[in-house]
Amino acid sequence: MPVLAERKAIITFQEEKPTSTQDFELCHALAQLAPELRAIFMLKEESGLSYQEIAQTLNIPEGTVGSRLNRARRALRKLLTSW
Repeated sequence: MPVLAERKAIITFQEEKPTSTQDFELCHALAQLAPELRAIFMLKEESGLSYQEIAQTLNIPEGTVGSRLNRARRALRKLLTSW
């Protein structure tokens, strides 16, 4: 049985307008990430999915989830510290 079915996870990405300068900067930085990095970052940080759940959702190995999440976090850190 798929992990997502067991958990009954609902993944929603709401398009909300940034309400602060920090929110704007984060939205801008996220928009600059490659789509595959942004998707994994959002699934982990916004939806709270595990590496296993993300791997199943995107049909990729768990190791790939970890490496892409690491790359996404490094890129965001670099983008946000340059502001």
